[in-house]
Amino acid sequence: MKQGAEIIFENSEGKILFLLRDDKPNLSFPNYWDLLGGEVEEGETAEQTIVREMEEELELDLQDFQLFKFFDFSDDPQTVFYKKMDLDIDKINLHEGQKLQYFSKDEIITMDLAFHNNEIMKEFFNHD
Repeated sequence: MKQGAEIIFENSEGKILFLLRDDKPNLSFPNYWDLLGGEVEEGETAEQTIVREMEEELELDLQDFQLFKFFDFSDDPQTVFYKKMDLDIDKINLHEGQKLQYFSKDEIITMDLAFHNNEIMKEFFNHD
């Protein structure tokens, strides 16, 4: 079974960073907003995956992040990490997806997000 690793980036304004997925017919959830991350490859830990994915997707050397929670979704278990960080999304060389954008809690709770991200974000906002 595939397993994923995602990260919640929260900026100093309390907004969360999302990636607009590519609009490709063979892709799950094309044109949906998604947390950053990817699939854990064989021999990798979730921590190694999120570091690799951020390097591949954003050219970001990710350090000093923390575990938020493991979500045992039957079809797609996710290890979700957290980092408070102000990323300048206009200066990021994005290698995957269409664009990055920050959203407020009020915006996020009304959105239809990719995969299980609605449940993940609900848990995140209730966690505070």
